[in-house]
Amino acid sequence: MSRLWPAAQTITDLRLTAEAFCRVAELHLDWRRQRREGRRCMLQKCDLSGLDLSGLNLEGAILVECNLTRARLRGVNLKGADLRGSRFDEADLADAHLTRADLRGARFADADLSKVAADGADLSEAYVTLSPDALPAAFRGAWIRDADFSDARLRGVDFSGAQIANAAFRNSDIRNARFDSSEIANASFTGARMTGARFIGATMDATSLLALDPLTVEINQARLVPQSELRARLVAHHDWIDSLGKNGVRLDLSHCDLRGLDLSGANLSAAVLRGSLLSNVTCAQTRLLYTDLTGANLCGAKFSRADLRGANFSGAFQRDLSLDSARIGAMPYVRGIETKGLRAHP
Repeated sequence: MSRLWPAAQTITDLRLTAEAFCRVAELHLDWRRQRREGRRCMLQKCDLSGLDLSGLNLEGAILVECNLTRARLRGVNLKGADLRGSRFDEADLADAHLTRADLRGARFADADLSKVAADGADLSEAYVTLSPDALPAAFRGAWIRDADFSDARLRGVDFSGAQIANAAFRNSDIRNARFDSSEIANASFTGARMTGARFIGATMDATSLLALDPLTVEINQARLVPQSELRARLVAHHDWIDSLGKNGVRLDLSHCDLRGLDLSGANLSAAVLRGSLLSNVTCAQTRLLYTDLTGANLCGAKFSRADLRGANFSGAFQRDLSLDSARIGAMPYVRGIETKGLRAHP
């Protein structure tokens, strides 16, 4: 039987307040209950950034290419929702329900997805773009703990730099997915299709590692550097700096596991730390002038009063990065070299 009231119209290109969106959610709930006054939630390219939408029931809603950056979405019901191309960067999605949602092209950089249910969700590469700059779905630097991605379509999805613990990927399709520089513990990949998946510079516990087939996936775990080796290489690097490259050896710890170390007061200027795991390191008053941190995992790192002038943070994962009183900007006595890729932190 067809409905007797007008069809809902798509809301486009608007900045909505929390009050306005809650009204939209109320009408959507009435629509789901087949009430005459109900209207389906249909938004495209709307700005919902920073709003607190926790606990709302938006099952079956349409939020295409919307901006939900830093939104609070704890416990929100988005089952079966169309969320293609939307941005959830730094959003709080703890306990959210994304079962069978269409998440193709959605971005979740540095988002909190603790206990999220995304079983059966579609994040595959086949995204019919509505914008010329649309990209595949990604969870770069995301916090994924106790989450369920069982039976999800994750082909080509980027999990680089993510912290993944007690997560289920059972029977999911993660072919060609990237887990570079990620931290993985107690993840279940039972029955998952994984051909072409990459784990470059990642760290994994034995349980997660045993689930991978080295013949079909690319594995190159981050190397744990012994303390004695690290001390010796730091001395050699200091000699290299003091002699302007004539003596010693430049420090290169690319794709190494340095998590949780205290490097306070060290001189790491011009060191190469590409793709390294530096989550939760302490670098109080550390010198990092012209240091290459490209693609490094810096989640939770503390750079209090550190000198970061000229450092390159391009592609680095920066969730919960602390920069208290850090020095940022141009290199002293060198023209044209400035801190690059460092994201603004609230």
